[in-house]
Amino acid sequence: IIKTNAPKAVDTFHSKGINIIPKLHFSFDINCKSVIITMLDESDNNVDTVKIPVFLRVKDSYKDNKETIANTSVHESGHFVIYKYLTGNSPVKVVSKSLEHSCLGYMMEKFDEGVSSYERMKHEIAVCLGGYTAETIVFRENRRSSGASSDIENATSVAVSMLHEWGFGLQGPVRIAQSNTPDSEFAVLLTENERAKENEQIKAILVEQYEYDKNLLENNDVLRECFVTAFNRLNDKGELSEEDIKEISDKIETAPGYCPISTTYYSDALKAFK
Repeated sequence: IIKTNAPKAVDTFHSKGINIIPKLHFSFDINCKSVIITMLDESDNNVDTVKIPVFLRVKDSYKDNKETIANTSVHESGHFVIYKYLTGNSPVKVVSKSLEHSCLGYMMEKFDEGVSSYERMKHEIAVCLGGYTAETIVFRENRRSSGASSDIENATSVAVSMLHEWGFGLQGPVRIAQSNTPDSEFAVLLTENERAKENEQIKAILVEQYEYDKNLLENNDVLRECFVTAFNRLNDKGELSEEDIKEISDKIETAPGYCPISTTYYSDALKAFK
């Protein structure tokens, strides 16, 4: 999954002497070699453009590797279906091979400005594990690829932050040091027994979201149909068109249980509280 790295983008603009001011927004275009970030004003006029080099995994034989394309098509389709189902957002791009036939696949999400709640963080983990889960379902456990390594790392990082930084763990509203050596004067150390319990909770969160994804893709008939449609089209075309994304996204919205996280929850709760 490719996400916008906002701090780096802002730093790049600042290095050019451009101040980021309210009411400006950005557009992004990505290819195998760079991300092109365009800063726009309220009327969508171009204020400035920055080109940031990126490095994606490349295989020289990729254009002829049908096995890799098939695997990547399933993987990215898993991300797509889970992302749309949980967030209500459609991805910007879903790719299993680049136009140059040299890069591995990716799904580009829309920038999310929502509050980082416990529920939202669990959803982020579920989206991270969508590709891993998809491979498990289609190819079975002994044929899962190593392509999910960064997804697993990201999911684990979110789960660790939930417990150690954001107060969602067994210790309550406490910032916990990442190791037995204080990494901050504002973090506390855990006993060996407490750290073991925290590690078990981290693993439990990850496994719970994997099982949640697996149940959706295996047992929700509408989501399973959308998943199959997505990976077959990706395998045939290499990239889902805007029409493909919209068609599949619209179908996902009809799936049983579809109720993406509210974008107005805090405002509504504030008004309703007596």
